[in-house]
Amino acid sequence: MKMYFRIYVCIFIFISYADSLKPSKLPSGKERLYKYNRKSPESDLQKISPKEASFVSRHWLNNILQPKQICPEDSLIVEKINILEQLIQDQFTQYRDINIEYLAWMPQGITADILFIIVIENRSDRNVLRMLINSPFWEAKQISNECLLESLTKYSCVHNKTLDIEDFLTENIHYRLIWRDFKIDML
Repeated sequence: MKMYFRIYVCIFIFISYADSLKPSKLPSGKERLYKYNRKSPESDLQKISPKEASFVSRHWLNNILQPKQICPEDSLIVEKINILEQLIQDQFTQYRDINIEYLAWMPQGITADILFIIVIENRSDRNVLRMLINSPFWEAKQISNECLLESLTKYSCVHNKTLDIEDFLTENIHYRLIWRDFKIDML
């Protein structure tokens, strides 16, 4: 009975998140474009379980590894996926007291696609951004990741917390350069 239940759960998860594994262009050749919710940007974020985060990231990894030649921008995604998998394993094996939350950023598009997996640490007064993993199919021209920052900021506000990105920006110079001109004072 347990085996059938596990198979059912795996099939359900696969069907639920298969849409996040799509290429960057539509079959017609047009670009995928996304719009974030300006009225309530936090609604573009969806809480996911560690298993769901692992499932989606592994499929991204499989898509990256299929050509057997990893391009430079995908090597960073592979590295982050490995760190995510280690974090998930450590969370369950070491029973750490850190309250980690996994989120999927899914702004409105023609289909429901996960563009980023986000790892935040919940503290009493703030959410600390620990990791962002972008889909290998996401491109900045589809939707700016400044919209992601706004979604995370509003998400924290709704939960009566502030968003702490200082350590994240110190470790990720790429995002520091992108978000440098964004209104960080809204944090």
